[in-house]
Amino acid sequence: MDIETPIVFVVDDDQDFRNYIKLLLESMRFQVASLESVQQFLDQYQQNQAGCLVSDIMMPGITGLEFQDILLERGIHLPLIFISGHGSIAMAKNTLKKGAMDFIEKPVNAPELINSVHAAIDQDAQLRKKYHEIAIIKAQLARLTTREKEVLDFLLAGDSNKSVAKKMDISLRTVESHRNSILHKMHVNTFVDLIRLLLATPLDPTTTPSTKGGVKVTPVEVRKFTEGPTQIPVTTPI
Repeated sequence: MDIETPIVFVVDDDQDFRNYIKLLLESMRFQVASLESVQQFLDQYQQNQAGCLVSDIMMPGITGLEFQDILLERGIHLPLIFISGHGSIAMAKNTLKKGAMDFIEKPVNAPELINSVHAAIDQDAQLRKKYHEIAIIKAQLARLTTREKEVLDFLLAGDSNKSVAKKMDISLRTVESHRNSILHKMHVNTFVDLIRLLLATPLDPTTTPSTKGGVKVTPVEVRKFTEGPTQIPVTTPI
């Protein structure tokens, strides 16, 4: 299975319903995988496979609600569309709050489901692009020396070159040398370009900091960026 080709994973214990959804979506040229349980999906899913999920919420064994928690725990970022004939408004709100893309009641309205799947596939493509951009930035930051990361920490906190030199007890020329090396390794021309790059590619690609009205960058230890899940500079309105 080509992980770049979007797959719509339909998870429902009702075989007749799965077959109906599979035929409906395949008629719209989607590639569909029909699965009778959450466990079957977890056993077959290939990490980083493109696509989305269409899942019933009330199933024997692992329920849809538990499924959503498992996806979050395992870092599976496929957009999730819930379908249920027994859902409540409170249940729908809860799933959407936790990141589900849509909640559709049975009997399913075909155009509504098709539109939702189209939107989910588009969202997945955008998220995958963001994750790719993040991987590039993390690789670039990983090339920085320990000293360069320390300098970058201070610069992102708003310190001037002179202030950094004083705090690190090094010469101004050394700070400027580190700064130029940072810009070169990050493939940007100016420090402003570097900040824009970081702001445009947050580690949580589901949210992009707004720059309307201007932003300022608060302190961050950039070395953590290369060691695992973390946050890039926090943005606050100026």
